Amino acid sequence: MSGLFPSDGSGVHSNKRRYKILDMKISIADQTMIRAGGSATEALRETVELARLADSLGYERFWLTEHHNMPFIGSSTPEILIGKVAESTERIRVGSGGIMLPNHSSLKVAECFRLLEALYPGRIDLGLGRAAGTDPYTARILNPSNDFKEANFPAKVEELQAFFSDAAMTQRGPVMACPKIETIPQQWILTGGANAALAAKWGLGLSLPHFIQEVKNTEGVERYRKEFSASGTFPESRVSMGLFVICADTAEKADLLKKCIQIVFVGMALYGRFQPLPSTEEANRHEFNEQEKAFLEMQKGKYVSGTPDRVAEELEVYRSHFDLDEIIAMMMAYDFEDRKRSYELLAGLFAHEGALA
Repeated sequence: MSGLFPSDGSGVHSNKRRYKILDMKISIADQTMIRAGGSATEALRETVELARLADSLGYERFWLTEHHNMPFIGSSTPEILIGKVAESTERIRVGSGGIMLPNHSSLKVAECFRLLEALYPGRIDLGLGRAAGTDPYTARILNPSNDFKEANFPAKVEELQAFFSDAAMTQRGPVMACPKIETIPQQWILTGGANAALAAKWGLGLSLPHFIQEVKNTEGVERYRKEFSASGTFPESRVSMGLFVICADTAEKADLLKKCIQIVFVGMALYGRFQPLPSTEEANRHEFNEQEKAFLEMQKGKYVSGTPDRVAEELEVYRSHFDLDEIIAMMMAYDFEDRKRSYELLAGLFAHEGALA
């Protein structure tokens, strides 16, 4: 993917905007990352404050992630945090990015999200993932009855649709996901492309989690667009992509903020070390070894970073190459002001219809 971005080798980008306002939606996925020396309570408070800011800036949706046995992430149960965020905002859609379906019964997921939809009608999203959001040992503790075979995911998605349409049956009769309401959450399948046909079959949105694993080609999107069947929540196909997006007033600051994130993921991927976000001062002193540099080179396509002009240029390439309708941006920072500034700058690159006055 990194080959899509030719470089003149200068590393210098103009502060004068040279690119048009991007013609797609912009949203946020937040992992409620805990900084070094910080607490989960602080991280959760900042997530809610960030959602309020996103609401005022015109972001389309605000998603919460599901992770387990990761001490530096404050959100293990997005279905609870969704309610708090929706209560604290006015117009922005709020949802999961995503609920890891192998960890849960389809009935329980339907009940949780019907209740949320009843409380905040027309504002709830249900992103569905096939992974566990944790290591295999923790995954088995979460759901000992699930063998986590890939083939089980389509069946669980089908079960979920039956509960949302009040069509679930047992030998003794129907089973209702309560409360019964007239609307359903907007559902998305989070996949690199392997389950694109599943999203198309049920008329769900397709979200490409590029920040987890790079999407190498456009075959999944093309199949999804071709096979899509309209549904009550999606009359037309819709494709989003999740990316690390780091936007700063200078290229140097953006590089340093990106390095903070990279330190965390190098530790997790190469050493199984779950560490909180370091400060920019710590990151500035940190030196990656040769193995780590090689890993980061392979991972570089997951990040879009720089000044607004540079970010706009790269996001436009992603939009065009993958035929995207929406970007789901993820950004983490030790300093909450840096995180807010990044999202403020990013919002300025998109046309918004729903920003609060």
